[in-house]
Amino acid sequence: MGLVASLGWASCGGGRAVADPPDYEAVEAPRGRALQELGPLACRRWLARLEVPHRAAEHERIDQAVRLTGPVAGVAVEYVGRNREHTLMDCRLVVALAQWARALRAEGVTRIRHLSAYRGGARVRGTGSPSGHAKGLALDVRYLHFGDGESAEVFDVLEGWQPRGRGDDPCASHAGEEARSRALREGLCAAVEAGLFQVVVTPHHNDAHANHVHVEVVPDVGWTWMR
Repeated sequence: MGLVASLGWASCGGGRAVADPPDYEAVEAPRGRALQELGPLACRRWLARLEVPHRAAEHERIDQAVRLTGPVAGVAVEYVGRNREHTLMDCRLVVALAQWARALRAEGVTRIRHLSAYRGGARVRGTGSPSGHAKGLALDVRYLHFGDGESAEVFDVLEGWQPRGRGDDPCASHAGEEARSRALREGLCAAVEAGLFQVVVTPHHNDAHANHVHVEVVPDVGWTWMR
């Protein structure tokens, strides 16, 4: 379960691509190294071009702190807790999120509800290394809403991500998988392939991720890691 140079379909799911992967090339926004290396001014300009409602924030531990002030690409992004500091994000994560949200919206997603973005002092379990949360570069996605209002279908990663065999390849084909679970899983694999996220951790990895999917932008690396 080591770091890999790239996570394409050949290394994820035995060469099986998603049936209809999102066309990230259609939106000429930075991905991969270009995204990782964005400076504050260039990043904020991209948020403006992508029409992401936000405002700048000052935070000593986040290089490019911003706070969302409205939906991203038609998808509301909401924090389910009470600590408002956990809603802060690094601008580069928001640029990645804006592109991913477009693909999710095409699948009918109207709302993302997350457990946290920034968490000061967060560490990677088992290594003690700083987590992407400690710099506002990671998001823990718990719920996806498909549709609007009271008729919306709510997908909960804790209950809906099936199957969830420990150590299984998240991008492998799963017979009988429910459509919402497949849409999220395949969408995550496509987002990694497109260079939006360098780290994705799913319920296949450990008990700590049983109820959410962790997506993270990692600056200055040439690898991707998904489990």
